[in-house]
Amino acid sequence: MHKLPDGKVAFKADSGEWVGMCTDCIVQGAKKDFITVHVKADKEDDIPSWAKFQIEELSGGKVALKADNGKFVGRCTGCSPGAAYPEQVTAHVDSSDEAYAQWEIVDVD
Repeated sequence: MHKLPDGKVAFKADSGEWVGMCTDCIVQGAKKDFITVHVKADKEDDIPSWAKFQIEELSGGKVALKADNGKFVGRCTGCSPGAAYPEQVTAHVDSSDEAYAQWEIVDVD
């Protein structure tokens, strides 16, 4: 997780690309806005809004991530037909109260 000057966060993968919202990029996807690793940005200042997330701190040490479409990032079961795994991540949740839009940040070495 990388905190930006505007208070939002960005997530950079080992590929050098950033996690971001991808609108209408999953063929026959059940939701419009999937979260994928695809955003290229050489500098922090170049990270586009769809690769930045606002953190909302929740009770129990959990957080919700709000995307630039105004929706929360959440687990989506069966939202990508033909995917190797049944669970995907999309920005489609209206409320951070939903359990599937609540995340736990765990530090790993």
